[in-house]
Amino acid sequence: MQTVQKKFSHMLAITCGETASQLGGNMSNSGVKIQLPEILCASSCALLISGLAWQGWVFLGMGIFGALLRTSLAMQEAKLSKEKVETSANILAEGAREFVDALK
Repeated sequence: MQTVQKKFSHMLAITCGETASQLGGNMSNSGVKIQLPEILCASSCALLISGLAWQGWVFLGMGIFGALLRTSLAMQEAKLSKEKVETSANILAEGAREFVDALK
């Protein structure tokens, strides 16, 4: 009974988007998240193999679209954090210049 519960908890953690490092066990610490786009793409393969063509293509399209959205959000967050660091560095450099000018 405990092995069934352990397997079910692993399956539940995978479908809820837990990272591989949080699952423990034999999975590597790659930081891969299995979320809805990956599940949609995998289930689209099963649908296409079983002969449900249009349902499979719809699932594949939604999976790819979701993955692209997630990637674009990650790129936007990285750009914003880079701009924040550059702004802080410019403010610090300007303050240092003003301090040096005040000492002269």
